[in-house]
Formats: sequence, structure tokens, C-alpha cells
Amino acid sequence: IEVGKADQTITFPVISSATYGDGPITLGATASSSLPVSYSVTGPGSVSNGVLTITGAGSIVVTASCACAVPRSLRGAPIFCSIVMRVG
Repeated sequence: IEVGKADQTITFPVISSATYGDGPITLGATASSSLPVSYSVTGPGSVSNGVLTITGAGSIVVTASCACAVPRSLRGAPIFCSIVMRVG
């Protein structure tokens, strides 16, 4: 059996514009591998369980990443996807 590396992608749904004071935003990114997606946030926001809470005005960068459950020798490049939100 020969197994080759496969490309992976992370897909973000469209996120409408947001303003400080808006309610939480469900991020909903999915990985083509079907593995869980984790998030990190830079800027005036926080994320918990895939839900972004805006904590102030400014730019927010949300980065999604996906862990890989296959051996390193079979993995493609790690995948990361970022979106930038300007919050007024």
C-alpha cells in the first residue's frame, strides 16, 4: 500500500461586518480533513468554542488551524487560515 500526502484546506464562512457591542459571532471554519479547527485571536477579541466575542474597537485577526492526526512523514504542509476584521 502506498499512501501519498494530501493537501488540506480550511474554509471560513462569510462573516458580515461587526461593531463593538455586537453579540458573539460563530466562526464556523471547517477543515477538509474533518479534523477539529482551533482558533487564535490577535486584537480586541477573544474566542471560545468557535465563538468570537468582540471586546473593543480596532482590527481583529482570527487565525484558524487544524491539527493533523497522521504521521509527520505523510503530512502535507501545516495549514493556517486568517481573516482580518475591522471593528469600529
